[in-house]
Amino acid sequence: MRAAAEELRAPEERYSTAYAPSPDSVPAMSMIAHVGVFCSVLLPTLVVVACFSVEGWGDATYNAFTAYGYSWQVPFVVSGATLLLLWVLDARHWHTNTMLCFRNAGLLIAGVGVGVGCSLATRVYPLAPLLFAMMFIPASILCVRFLLLPAVPAWRYFLSLSNALLGSAALNLGYVACPVLTSQGEGVARSRSA
Repeated sequence: MRAAAEELRAPEERYSTAYAPSPDSVPAMSMIAHVGVFCSVLLPTLVVVACFSVEGWGDATYNAFTAYGYSWQVPFVVSGATLLLLWVLDARHWHTNTMLCFRNAGLLIAGVGVGVGCSLATRVYPLAPLLFAMMFIPASILCVRFLLLPAVPAWRYFLSLSNALLGSAALNLGYVACPVLTSQGEGVARSRSA
């Protein structure tokens, strides 16, 4: 009789006496994990700024890439053919270690081919290497998340990632704004003295 009365109760009146941990009871991320997330944002950003901006070696990078006279279409064709081959062979369903190595090697070949193609296409598409280099930022973030920190809850990871992005943006702003502000200040001082 009592069991029948329990079944008649509304679902909101039932409650569980089992312990349900709150999201805050998950252990906090270690400082090493926070540093890893920050480095996964900052290091590729520094590479992009150093290699493709006026403050860094942007001119030298552009001149070096435009000096090559090789055909830039070939690496794109190789990358496309590799991806097509992986698709035809249904590589996303490979599960043995050997086949996973072949699939990852094929994806690596395709990625390197796109990078080489973007670098060789600088004469025709000047922003191609910059845009490809910018892909390293989300790629490094994903690698850190899925390879190094898979057990960390998503909300803790994204909190750390948002702080890392804010810190990286602040450092980039300082890196770009300081030379601009100091050079404008020198220009104003020269114009007043003249």
